[in-house]
Amino acid sequence: MVNVKIFISSDLYFGQASGYLFGYVTQIKESFTFYLLRHCPNEKDSVSGGQLFGEICDISDCNDGDHTKNVTNFVRFVKGTKNLLLNQVIVNRNESVSIETVQIILYDHIKWLEASTDCDSVDMKSEDCIKCLSSFICEEFHKVTSDKERGSRWNGNHLQVVAFILVPLLNMIKKLAVVKHMMDWYHCLNSELPKKQKLCTIAADVLAGLVILTWLIYLGKPGQYFMQFTEIVVDNVRLLLNSLKGSPVGLKLNVELNNFLLKCFSYHVDLWATFLVIVSPAVQYLFIPLAIIGCLGLSFQLALLSDLLIFISVHAHCFYVYAAVLYHIEVVGISALWRVFLGKRNNVLKNRIESHDYTNPQLYLATMFFATLLFILPTVLVYYTVFASLRFCVYCITYTLANIRRRILVFPTYNYFKWLMGKFVNGDNIEMSLVTNMIAKTDNVEYPVSVISIEPKASLPTSRHPLQIELYSDLEMPVDQFLLSLIRSDMLGFIHPQKKRFKPN
Repeated sequence: MVNVKIFISSDLYFGQASGYLFGYVTQIKESFTFYLLRHCPNEKDSVSGGQLFGEICDISDCNDGDHTKNVTNFVRFVKGTKNLLLNQVIVNRNESVSIETVQIILYDHIKWLEASTDCDSVDMKSEDCIKCLSSFICEEFHKVTSDKERGSRWNGNHLQVVAFILVPLLNMIKKLAVVKHMMDWYHCLNSELPKKQKLCTIAADVLAGLVILTWLIYLGKPGQYFMQFTEIVVDNVRLLLNSLKGSPVGLKLNVELNNFLLKCFSYHVDLWATFLVIVSPAVQYLFIPLAIIGCLGLSFQLALLSDLLIFISVHAHCFYVYAAVLYHIEVVGISALWRVFLGKRNNVLKNRIESHDYTNPQLYLATMFFATLLFILPTVLVYYTVFASLRFCVYCITYTLANIRRRILVFPTYNYFKWLMGKFVNGDNIEMSLVTNMIAKTDNVEYPVSVISIEPKASLPTSRHPLQIELYSDLEMPVDQFLLSLIRSDMLGFIHPQKKRFKPN
């Protein structure tokens, strides 16, 4: 006489899906426990955990298959009207064994999976059926997930490495002037402008680009001229740093801090000059991209010029960042210590300035730090003013080139061409002339009649187009806003900072 316990999912018990059941079987004395964990329509389930120990079939298909002849323990269910019905139990290869009791225990597979994720392994001979069920569910889950992740682990790790490298690179490429202008050019090409206007604008842009390209071919070796220009920039930066030695413009600077900053910036310039010497062989082939971009138009050449200017002045931007960090620390530190002298503090939680009683050691430390920051403020201010001015000049040039590119895209070339031919007519410029005055008689009634002639007059077309086209160059920060950001010591972007959008309170 044996006792049989069958653990089966409630979804399978009431769902009545045909197929095979996989799981585990434990035997303790005369008690057999079936843990049916997974259902599969195929007898060869290579993914699931456990072995074949059960079957669900229709009554008409209920027969002894090949899989029941070689198994030691097996249970068969048949489909009923509302739930499964136990049809056959094989225990120790004996179909006619005397069974004392059979208990079918239903469980929710999802809930038990959530509860058994961190379950420890249990011995197969354990008498605690609940712990065995949790252990088998957890083991089966880890086996399935490990099989699925084994193939994707390599791809996932390498994709993370590739994404870590490519994402910053793509973000940098999106900010290039050439890429932005290409998007503006495509946007204007698909805009609602007249086709003749778009064709004439593109033709004029390409023609001007070919003229500049022809001039570059006539000069020859554009890469050599580019390297000469970069050397001039490096030499001028060195002269600028040398002018900050001692007491520039009669200012008394901190000697130690001034020498330290000069050494750091001079080393940075030497490092940049060495890098230019290394890349100089590749720069000699600069004519190839110039020839390709020159065929696209003058606007693309201006975009490339803007990127080259930023590339040349990258060390000046680094100097601006260093000086901006020091200047920001000076401004924040002096303002915070000044509140200490006033007996106030900044309450971050309540977001307000309130009174506070400081102790004598706190006041002593505040006085010492305040004096230190105040004494080195002129030195930091001189360096920040010099390199912020240099950054401002570079931005003014790139901003001007961006506006010129935008004007080229929206320039009414077709209208100016018609004006040169004497055929452009502006609806707002009409010439009116009086032809004659007469007296008309109708039904013995006389009334005056004036005959007026209107004639459109050729006029100079305006550069503005009635259609408002928003381009990416319009999103760049204006010069006045850029200057205010420099004064506030805001950290500005390296490539074309975006216009700040102020949100209403």
